[in-house]
Amino acid sequence: MNKPQNICLLGVDGSGKTALATAYLKRLNKTGEPAVHVWSRYRNYLSKPFLGVMRLTGHNRKEMIDGVKIGFHDFSENRFIAYSFLMFQWLDQVIDIVYRFRRRRGNIVCDRCVIDTLVDLCVDTGMDGYIFGRYGKSLITLMPKGTVYFIVNRNKSLVFNSRPDVRADKNYDRRIKLYSRAAKIFGLIFLDNDGSIEYSIEQIVKQVD
Repeated sequence: MNKPQNICLLGVDGSGKTALATAYLKRLNKTGEPAVHVWSRYRNYLSKPFLGVMRLTGHNRKEMIDGVKIGFHDFSENRFIAYSFLMFQWLDQVIDIVYRFRRRRGNIVCDRCVIDTLVDLCVDTGMDGYIFGRYGKSLITLMPKGTVYFIVNRNKSLVFNSRPDVRADKNYDRRIKLYSRAAKIFGLIFLDNDGSIEYSIEQIVKQVD
């Protein structure tokens, strides 16, 4: 039975990605197909100094919303800042893909990946068309061949009940729409996670077998 080397679980916070990744890893290990768990988000290798400067200018800040501290990147009003951030993030993603994916052998179960970063960047800069165009495609083509991407979907009320902090994200609904748009552009698979973990895992197995 041939399985793709890489399974990537994507989606908004609280959708259940980490729980599914852990369960799927256990399944692979039981069937004699060991895999590694990779978490890939906020990889600011080269962006960190830039974000430090943006903190001084107020474009990178944290706010308390309903008792939850939320970080915001307000780069959409200044194209120079937006393009600069995208340049640094592109380089950061290349480094991350090479280090965490390309150099590895065997099965990888990924909890978030470059597509989650693309969604974050759309929220940060408002440059959706550019990011989901040549910019994003140039990064996704660097991922290992055979990678299968699942957008983990969960009912909003279930998300908010399990993760009250997610309510504080004023961009939650926009993120949902961005993931739907990414699915159409990049051919991603929606994974229903409103039921049991076992049910969701079986959906993954059916897709990759």
